[in-house]
Amino acid sequence: MGNRRMGLARMEALVENLKRELQLNGSTVVGSVQKVEAVTGAGSSSTKTLTVQDSGTVYLVNAADGTQTFTLPALTSGFNIEIIVTVLSDNDVVITAPGDNMIVDCRNFTASGAASVAVTDTCTNLVMNADTVNAVVGCRVRIFCDGTNYVAIGDSSVQSNSTFWVTS
Repeated sequence: MGNRRMGLARMEALVENLKRELQLNGSTVVGSVQKVEAVTGAGSSSTKTLTVQDSGTVYLVNAADGTQTFTLPALTSGFNIEIIVTVLSDNDVVITAPGDNMIVDCRNFTASGAASVAVTDTCTNLVMNADTVNAVVGCRVRIFCDGTNYVAIGDSSVQSNSTFWVTS
């Protein structure tokens, strides 16, 4: 091999193609930025079909102009997203799994604000049901996949005796 020099482009290509974990021994990664995407429900409805490459993305949702649907990809261990409502809306936000394999634990508050109302279910569809009570800014659901199931953990500061989280 000798004193062969390698160009910067070639070195970058080799590093980018590494398909293994890196042990950083407590190092700090600088310049790492969370993927964030603004999504707006258009007209009567809008659908965002997700792929495995969308993992790690935070979706900021404005459903004021129509229902926003997210279709999850095939089950892939490590896939995760977060969906956050950014504009008060009376339109639904729907999350659809590829089968009856989404384990859900979501909560909101009663009209008095004292106790929480929890929905725990295994389903295909999870809906922030803004038809009965407006989805307020900050309503959120985090979704994780272990390769067998999706796990959805939702939280809302909506105060209503109406059902906010609906599963089917």
